[in-house]
Amino acid sequence: METLTETIKQDGGKWVLYSKDGKKKMGTFDTEAEAKKHEADVSYFKKKNAEGVATLDARGVLLVEDYGVSPATPYEVMQAKMSSMCASLADDRLRELRDEFVKERTKLRQKFKDLGEERYSLPAGSQLLADVYYYDRVIGALECELSCRLLTL
Repeated sequence: METLTETIKQDGGKWVLYSKDGKKKMGTFDTEAEAKKHEADVSYFKKKNAEGVATLDARGVLLVEDYGVSPATPYEVMQAKMSSMCASLADDRLRELRDEFVKERTKLRQKFKDLGEERYSLPAGSQLLADVYYYDRVIGALECELSCRLLTL
């Protein structure tokens, strides 16, 4: 295993990014460039301190704006961005953010129910479903990170 920097190490044919103390594995990548990009993303988000993470769009949908995550973000890209974001947040902030998204998702589900029988044929209904799906993905990523942290205690 060849050490390239204090956080990126080559292990077999893969590049592994570790936390500065070397205890937490933060990702495995096919190329050194991918590992360095992820390291730069993590550093950037740590510097921002990730406190202003959630904002609202014009429709009132919560966005993880500082990380470029919106309902239009493709699934694979969202996974990578959410992973970077989650790694940069403290446990308390992760819980707060998850709770914000759960609360907003609950409101959207109620709006969807309020549309009644015609909800599947209305454009508003399909948009609400897409937004609920987005909230589900964000909440899933936040809960996954919290679970992983509990398992590593």
